[in-house]
Amino acid sequence: MMFKATVCFVLICFVVNIYSQSNPPLLEGQWDDTVCNLVPLSAQIYRRRSLTYGRWNNAAQLGSWEYREIGYQGTNCTQETEDYEVTYFGTYHLSGKESEFVEKFWHAEYQVTRQVITVFTDDFANYINNLHGCSFPSRIFANVQQVIDDVTCTELNIQPIEECPVQFDIVRRQNDRIYIGDKYPGTPPYYLENCSSNTRPRIYDNFGFLLFGSVQDGSSETSFTSDQSTFDFDPFINDNNNDLTDFALTTQLGFSTLPTNTDGSSMIVVSLLSIVFSLFVSVLL
Repeated sequence: MMFKATVCFVLICFVVNIYSQSNPPLLEGQWDDTVCNLVPLSAQIYRRRSLTYGRWNNAAQLGSWEYREIGYQGTNCTQETEDYEVTYFGTYHLSGKESEFVEKFWHAEYQVTRQVITVFTDDFANYINNLHGCSFPSRIFANVQQVIDDVTCTELNIQPIEECPVQFDIVRRQNDRIYIGDKYPGTPPYYLENCSSNTRPRIYDNFGFLLFGSVQDGSSETSFTSDQSTFDFDPFINDNNNDLTDFALTTQLGFSTLPTNTDGSSMIVVSLLSIVFSLFVSVLL
């Protein structure tokens, strides 16, 4: 009887392990920076970022993706202090593989198809027009969106699409927040060009992104602050109260805010749990 009980326990652990490893996070929606954070290695430029994941195309195994970064000359990231906005467009894909270096973070790849920049002030336009590390095909003018698919600008970490067509990253969701890979690792920090699987981030970015429309810190609306506090990674990993709805990787490889369909791997999990429960009952009897 002791042997059967042990077998039941092992089966339960096996089923839970399968389920936990085959469920990447649900990412569909818009995610925004919750803090105004300093861009490392910059001339005291602060930023606010936004990530948007579109609806998943199951046939093509990808979905639309947009990354937007707004640079500010002040620590409060207010509209009055906006200097520029860089936006990347493309698609995203998850292979279903977890990071080997950061617990419960998942591999994500972003295929870049278009890059644009808009500068909001004449002063900043003059500044980047005279930077030696930038090679814009024509002069940058304020309040004019310009395509920068072939542009190199090391000061703003812009590189031609042909040199970095795919960005390799990691991502994890915790309730209404997501966390991505840190592109400024090291002490002192350096900029990580994550253009190959070998340069995929191995540590996480401390600053999380909040799901658009979510309530932050009990307030009635999402607000952005210059608070530089970050989350504590230990409870982030060991949180037992995560009530996220995951999707079945084998049946719906993509991201949705909808509950998991009761088929595919989720049905397998239910079936296995039923078998384990039956075995457990037989042991008791």
